[in-house]
Amino acid sequence: METLTETLTLREMDGDVVNRLRDQARLNRRSLEAEPRAILTRALPAEPRKSLIDFLMEIPPGDAHDDEDFARYQ
Repeated sequence: METLTETLTLREMDGDVVNRLRDQARLNRRSLEAEPRAILTRALPAEPRKSLIDFLMEIPPGDAHDDEDFARYQ
């Protein structure tokens, strides 16, 4: 399956942000173009994270606990 690519342009970026991005790119041995691409790829996974409700709904009923299981110990 072929992946389509798009172009993203960021305008009017704060100079300090660009300098930090440039420094980070240098540390990671990436170009100034490749660094934001890597950051966005990590930050936006292909599969969205589950909500807490969806996660809790997947727990089988047999694994439920009593309220005493979650009581605070002093």
